[in-house]
Amino acid sequence: MTFWQSLNKNVSGNLDQPATGDNNAEFVQVVATPRNVDFWFAGVVGALSTVSVGARAVAGYGASMCQVPPLFVCEPPGGFTAADVGKGMWMKGRNAGNGTAWFGGNFGLLQLPNQSPSAPALIGAMGMVDPELQCYGPETETLPGQHTPIRDGLNVRFDIYDGIARNDPQFQPSRNTVKGLLPGTAGGGSPNKCKLEQSAGPTQGWHVPDDANRWIGPGVTAATAMGLPRDTCAYLAADGGTETCRPVNGGRLGDSVWDIVNYMAIQHSGNALGVAPFFLDIDQYVGADPLRPIGNNDGRTSRWEVYRWELDDPANQAEAADEVEDPNCYTGGFPGSPPAIPLFDRRLLCIAVADCSTLGNGGTQPLTPVDWLTFFLVEPVGMLVGSEAADNKSIYAEFVGDHPDCNGPDSEIAKRVVRLFE
Repeated sequence: MTFWQSLNKNVSGNLDQPATGDNNAEFVQVVATPRNVDFWFAGVVGALSTVSVGARAVAGYGASMCQVPPLFVCEPPGGFTAADVGKGMWMKGRNAGNGTAWFGGNFGLLQLPNQSPSAPALIGAMGMVDPELQCYGPETETLPGQHTPIRDGLNVRFDIYDGIARNDPQFQPSRNTVKGLLPGTAGGGSPNKCKLEQSAGPTQGWHVPDDANRWIGPGVTAATAMGLPRDTCAYLAADGGTETCRPVNGGRLGDSVWDIVNYMAIQHSGNALGVAPFFLDIDQYVGADPLRPIGNNDGRTSRWEVYRWELDDPANQAEAADEVEDPNCYTGGFPGSPPAIPLFDRRLLCIAVADCSTLGNGGTQPLTPVDWLTFFLVEPVGMLVGSEAADNKSIYAEFVGDHPDCNGPDSEIAKRVVRLFE
């Protein structure tokens, strides 16, 4: 029995670098000592009556990820790095054409374990706190197509309910649901109050302000409400963006430059900003009362950091119009009293990252994740944004990176399983 650090198909025996201790022992090789085996009837057919036989096997750990949505992204050239933290990303493109698929017919969806991708199954897989039987092993498969029901499942995390019970704890929202939408005006217990309106006209459900009071892009400052925005490069030029990190133009990963100035002015009007409009040191916030510092001293502030700052102290809650941070529609209650704010929030997604360079052109493809990383949902699916037509298909998120509750040693999501490699 020998322990090794890595597998390498280019070296003899496929094992590379003997382990020097427990901290780097990733694989174990077991080789059975050869022994002679007698074949009693071999002599009858003129074969050898005694043969020396042996055996060899290599095993290691693999990750089985549970309670995660059926989503994947293709890693960029060179993989994700620390420099990518805070960058926005189109995890899923909006239309079937124009190069918005990751590869032929695949838009970032995984097959559902142990069930067919029906509408109820997809809604549950995307939206439930604890999706039943939803674990992904070291190998899985892609699910081709767009599959519109993903919208309803993901949007419960923003307190938006379309055909889903508002009192089911399995479909609870995040504790911070600010999204740039105003509450619906439908009266009584009408289910329309908690649906998503996809135009600027109707107001029965969650809706954007009228055009005169809408924030439509980085170049517009007058607005009644504003959610955390995309990177500036992800907006159309007509809305003040550059379009350089939109899938239709061949880009998915942004540059972390987002309109934090207007967001702070609209949602936190009592606090002005200092210099450096997009990249902020933690001491650059000023106001009537000192704000709790946000950021991590890397010279910039991500949307995830602002979101957490809003959650951590009631004094930091967003203020715009009638949109409040706390859920407006959900009635099911939260576990615990008072409810704890979980570190791994409902707007964080633990996502499979794949090397897509070896995958085929279309249809269902085998997929082996090279990593599981964390992304922060920036906006609801299907929300009317800028001058774009609303759609039910695109997913825009911010890259957070490694997160201990996603793939750390104490994660309740990651399950370590023994895997036979050879």
